[in-house]
Amino acid sequence: MGEQSEQQPKELPKQTKSTWKPTHTVALVVLIAAIFVVGLIPSNQAIPGFNPPAHGLVAWLVIMVLLGACCVVIGLGTTGLWRGLLIDSRNRMSLSRLQLLLWTVLVLSAFLTVAMFNIREDPMADPLNIEVPAQVWGLLGISTTSFVTAATIKSQKKNLEVTKEAKDKTTAALEKVGENSNKLADPQGALVAYEQPENASVSDLFKGDKVISAAYFDLGKVQVFLFTLIVVFAYAAEVGAMLYSTRIISALPELSTGIVALLGISHAGYLTAKAVPSNPQDYTRA
Repeated sequence: MGEQSEQQPKELPKQTKSTWKPTHTVALVVLIAAIFVVGLIPSNQAIPGFNPPAHGLVAWLVIMVLLGACCVVIGLGTTGLWRGLLIDSRNRMSLSRLQLLLWTVLVLSAFLTVAMFNIREDPMADPLNIEVPAQVWGLLGISTTSFVTAATIKSQKKNLEVTKEAKDKTTAALEKVGENSNKLADPQGALVAYEQPENASVSDLFKGDKVISAAYFDLGKVQVFLFTLIVVFAYAAEVGAMLYSTRIISALPELSTGIVALLGISHAGYLTAKAVPSNPQDYTRA
């Protein structure tokens, strides 16, 4: 009892203070204005050298880049880092955040381009009367559900404590691969955490979230990452082919139901592996 009462509360990872400045607001407004300028100027004037049918495709690519730039500006303004939107409360880059961001930028840019494309071609028509296929809703649902479920699983892992032996193994493994173990903060239960947001790196997308697996690649994450890239590029190709036209568009392109099912199975395996402790003997209840 005496030892427990003397224990100090664990120090949480340090959070970067908001660095939002007027320049970030101005940059965000300029980028949003540029999106509408690119989308609404007539197709034979907007981008010199890219006349119909190439204009629709090029306009969409520009709008997608501008939306991505908006995300970068928001990340810089809130964390001081360009990758800020991908960093979670443990100061690590999150795969589920990356997936949700990729699909949001892709689908939103396609929807915006089609809506503004329709306004140019027929101002009297309903520009937002655009059908979004069930497969696309399914992909967005899978990404959103995975993001929420992953956060729920992580919150449950915070109720576990990792043994000293498991922590020592992680430290030794990090030092063995030349990674500075000093960037580690006190674990959040069974989850590894970094001291500063600046410590986050791309390798976090492929490494385990738990203390006992933080120094090792997570095959489930690698699989989900590769599947997501394949499906994103496949759908982007379909959107590009659709926009390589000057006619009014009433629906976004469909995706194969099999591809959606494949991505769903991959996410299910990834979340199951995240939820089940690989070495129960390394944990104790908090």
